[in-house]
Amino acid sequence: MPYNNYFDNTDKQQLYDTACKLQQEGNLKGALENFLLYATTSTNMQNAVCFNRIADIYFGLEQYFNAIKFYNQAITMYSRLGERSAKVARCYYKVADCCSFLHKDQEAITNYTRAGELYALFNEKNMVAMCYYNIACVYSSLEKPNQAVPYYEDAVNIFDSIKNVNGLATATYRLATAYDMQHNTGSAINSYLRAKELYKSLGDNGGVSRCEKHLQLQMTC
Repeated sequence: MPYNNYFDNTDKQQLYDTACKLQQEGNLKGALENFLLYATTSTNMQNAVCFNRIADIYFGLEQYFNAIKFYNQAITMYSRLGERSAKVARCYYKVADCCSFLHKDQEAITNYTRAGELYALFNEKNMVAMCYYNIACVYSSLEKPNQAVPYYEDAVNIFDSIKNVNGLATATYRLATAYDMQHNTGSAINSYLRAKELYKSLGDNGGVSRCEKHLQLQMTC
């Protein structure tokens, strides 16, 4: 007999509420057990939301293969329901994060790209910029600055347009390092100088120091 027959709607809601409470309290194992049980009693959108929460817990536990499995199950359920929203974009984004941690670089790029396309549909500019930034970071880690630079530049432009100074400072600094990898000295210096001023405006002395060290190296070359 399926679990569905053992639970009425009140029992199901209690399972879900208990799981949420345990998650908030940091009892991830208990939350996971309750969410997994809830997933056997619910259908459609409830399942998608539950799969998402289960995946988040596995992500927090650094069990990235399990996290990918449940984010993908959520994506599949959302797809069956015809759901196209920022919630789906977030699933792709988190799959990409998992793939990045697992050094599954091409899969990370593919999923950040899917996430960015969906976020763009809903005018989630900050998250579009984050997707571009993360794609660039993957290419940088692979020592492919020619592929990284356009994505960093796109991220910088969007962060600038929405006045996200934290994002702008970080993306500008990473853009400078990519220019460095290209041996594009002039562009690297300009970006380090800009990043330095942005970090200074944020009171980020560590960021200022990093930029100054790179600038000193540029001057001695």
